[in-house]
Amino acid sequence: MPLLYAASLPGAEQALDIDQNEIDNRLRTAIRRLSAMQTTSGNFGLWNWYSYTRPWLDAYVMDFLSRARELGHAVPEQTWDSGMRALEITALDSYGDDDARAYAVYVLARNGWSDPYDLAYVADNLQRNGLTTISQALVAATFANLGDMQRGLSIAGDIEIDGLSASGYWFYGSPLRDSAMVATILIESGLASPSSLLSTYEAIGRGFGERRWTSTQENAWLVMAAHAARSGHMVAVSLNGETQTSEGAWQTTLTWPPEDGYVALRNEGDAPLFASIGVSGYPLADPVPEADGFEIWRYVYDRNGVPLGSQALMQNDLVVVVVAGRVTDGLSHDAMVVDLLPAGLELENARLEGVIDVGDLAWLGELTWPDTIELRDDRFVAAFETYDDRFRFAYLARAVTPGTYSMPPPHIEDMYRPYIFARGEARSIVVTGP
Repeated sequence: MPLLYAASLPGAEQALDIDQNEIDNRLRTAIRRLSAMQTTSGNFGLWNWYSYTRPWLDAYVMDFLSRARELGHAVPEQTWDSGMRALEITALDSYGDDDARAYAVYVLARNGWSDPYDLAYVADNLQRNGLTTISQALVAATFANLGDMQRGLSIAGDIEIDGLSASGYWFYGSPLRDSAMVATILIESGLASPSSLLSTYEAIGRGFGERRWTSTQENAWLVMAAHAARSGHMVAVSLNGETQTSEGAWQTTLTWPPEDGYVALRNEGDAPLFASIGVSGYPLADPVPEADGFEIWRYVYDRNGVPLGSQALMQNDLVVVVVAGRVTDGLSHDAMVVDLLPAGLELENARLEGVIDVGDLAWLGELTWPDTIELRDDRFVAAFETYDDRFRFAYLARAVTPGTYSMPPPHIEDMYRPYIFARGEARSIVVTGP
């Protein structure tokens, strides 16, 4: 979703490391992949076409596809028609979840799909149900898209961005994501009053500044909110006494510490400006273990289940890596485990003939059943829902290149609340030649 608009933002050339051709290629790939993940009923599986679906996510996918179509990207007609029909079913299901129905009816109204009287009826009933703030904004925008600006403005006038509480967990919400999404929807539908815009974006800026990690949903809607609020006004600032001008926004890269020992930034225009600063760099030492909602450990064994400890591996040795841990906050999570491989090891697929007899791994015992597993070139990835408070995964790796390597720490996080995470211990590993 954010790739649709990121390149049009002021300062995008400095911030993005890809050109428009690469953006278009990635968007085409995303559309093809989403089409392949669509079920026979028109919904979208979380991992593939036969995995489970979530109605709110269906609306998000169709929102993306509709915006892609508006910008001239080709969307298969079968994908489009089937997806919109599925949204109609969601919107008209009076027993369905109100947040998913509100998003569905908004996408339908925005694209002129379905009978407008039916959509207005659904929106009217939803508005009477006591909605979350984000669904209030979606219903208000639905009325605006149906031509009833007065009703839309009336609902939008009751929405408070500052101090917004998050929508439901199953809708990937957080106060930051919801604030950015509400701002985007209200601005695009013409329902945001000019007097409220500055305070709205100040609230979003504060929320962003308070977060150490942001989710993909938060990042996507922050870009969308920036795109919705863009303007052609000239920005004039002075940096250490030198005036700089730019259209819409201005940004620069600073080294630290600064040569003069300080940085002085001054607004040289008449209108107030929103300022933010980001810091990036490389750690000088291995990251230390952390645990905030999870704990995670990694163990390395030979194929017979004997712990390897710090002993060296011989080239071509096969090892069994176990990544285990537990949930410590008592909550449910859509979790992802990532274990990066050191350069001297490669993942092995246990299903390939001749790698290992699965019966030889009986000593592993019971493992966690994942929603999906990926054996990438440089990492093992497993996604799963934390039905139990403990988890345990295993994979095979082969020592291929002699040398001494750093083995990065294993990592787990809630995919939609990445500030809930844990990082294990890093270690070194030695591979010797024949």
